[in-house]
Amino acid sequence: MAFRLFPRLPTELRQQIWNAALPREIGQTLYCYKTGCWEPRQLTEVDEGFEPTHETNLYLTFQEELLDPVLFEIPLLFVNREARIVAQQWLTRHGIDSYQSKDDHSIVFACRFNTDRDSLYVDHDALSYFIVEPGEREFALDLTGKPLMFSPASVKHLALPVTVFLPEMGYELVYVLEEFYSHIQEIWMVVWPLPDFQPLSSLKQNVNRRWEVDPTRNETACQQVYNEALDGDNKEAIRKVTVQDLVQRVKVEINRATNGQLFKDLVIRPVVALRK
Repeated sequence: MAFRLFPRLPTELRQQIWNAALPREIGQTLYCYKTGCWEPRQLTEVDEGFEPTHETNLYLTFQEELLDPVLFEIPLLFVNREARIVAQQWLTRHGIDSYQSKDDHSIVFACRFNTDRDSLYVDHDALSYFIVEPGEREFALDLTGKPLMFSPASVKHLALPVTVFLPEMGYELVYVLEEFYSHIQEIWMVVWPLPDFQPLSSLKQNVNRRWEVDPTRNETACQQVYNEALDGDNKEAIRKVTVQDLVQRVKVEINRATNGQLFKDLVIRPVVALRK
């Protein structure tokens, strides 16, 4: 039912209502890992980490800005001019940019990776690329013969599907985290559903569908979702391994692989992903 007296409300009250219709905050978003983000960066004297005695000051770094942004759908943009202004102000405050369609007839809004809030999601099928890419990139033709230094990725949150931890995490992955992702503070174990990012094909640049962590699901709820998702011949055998068992096992594996010297404060938690 339409509220026909709405236009007669004071401007300040209308704007409060428009703002109340917008998300209060951006949730913890999953960004899909892709190859091509480990790239060289030339440091200058004004950059942090510059080494006056180094021959090239060429660093191989994981450049988060190369990750595909994720879609933000804001219906308020299409209500009227007043609502659109309020929505655009919200988009600006949250650093959400516009992206043009291939035919230039429409735009969508998408957000870039935020190191402090968001998580890098590595699908099971992409795990092998995630493990080998930093080492292989060093020997690519464009970097052959150039003295390089490595700078650990600034990513703080890593999300992995629960299937990565069955039957075990693997020392190769722990080694990569130790060498190239040493700033990781949390590992999110995505129990279900496993995100399908489905990039929008109508845009000039890849923009992925948005998946966030469901903040309402505690460990018990994650276990229930995990049980419901199990299928196949080994269903009963896998069910005997609880989510908490997996979390504890991963902690032991990381501690053993690093001799207890790294990731001492690492948090590993099960999460449920939500398509937004």
